[in-house]
Amino acid sequence: MGTRLAAGALMAALFLALGRSGAALAENRLDPCLLLRRTDVTRLTTWQVQSVRRKHYNLAGATGTMCFFEANQGTVIVMVPDHGYPFPGDSPFTDPQAQGVVRRDPTTHVEVTYYNGTIYMNVRHHDISVRLVPASHIASFFEVEPFAGVVIPRVHS
Repeated sequence: MGTRLAAGALMAALFLALGRSGAALAENRLDPCLLLRRTDVTRLTTWQVQSVRRKHYNLAGATGTMCFFEANQGTVIVMVPDHGYPFPGDSPFTDPQAQGVVRRDPTTHVEVTYYNGTIYMNVRHHDISVRLVPASHIASFFEVEPFAGVVIPRVHS
């Protein structure tokens, strides 16, 4: 009887410990829908955001979370790969042939890389991308780069 009780207590302690480590992992993950707000997208694009959707992805060995800010004029997509996973598809981090424009944020000194309508950055060991998808054209560096000025301080806080 005593060994059953001890085994039960050990299992309960194990479940508590695993539950805590799982929570800690969840706490270390960034929520891409909290890195930008509707008001940020409207201020930086003048678009009226109609919906915000969070979506987990599992694509060809890459997992993470995306947030879509959708408007009639286009979409802003914030992507945060899970720790240790690459961005899915081509990016300056996964494709050495992907040439991008690189700029260091003057306030935080975070390197921001622009490639094909998307900015990529690593902030406090978190890979983050912001893609601006206007309905009419591919976004330029100057259109998407201001999003870094919003995202980076939110990760640092």
